[in-house]
Amino acid sequence: VSRLEEFVPGQYNFVYVPCDRRHQTSLGLAYMNFVDSASAQLAFEVFDQEHGARTWSWSKPRVAQARTQGLGPNLAFFLVNAGHEQLESPAAPYVFENGVR
Repeated sequence: VSRLEEFVPGQYNFVYVPCDRRHQTSLGLAYMNFVDSASAQLAFEVFDQEHGARTWSWSKPRVAQARTQGLGPNLAFFLVNAGHEQLESPAAPYVFENGVR
């Protein structure tokens, strides 16, 4: 989230970093939803440039548009796949309104 604040402050409303529940480790990917297409495009360009510069720690980073778009559909996708009980988990998605969680 702090990285997003550097170039699109408050312009996202959903950030989810899935983890392996058994091992409590990150799966090495993140889902983000932006409040407008301009912010999404800027984030895409910044992260894509970083990928080209190989500044990330994993071997083959990739930036791509997700099939699921929008805050509501992203939350629904999480609930269907993880269950309501996971909403209180530390690994639950972060939801923001006007940059406030």
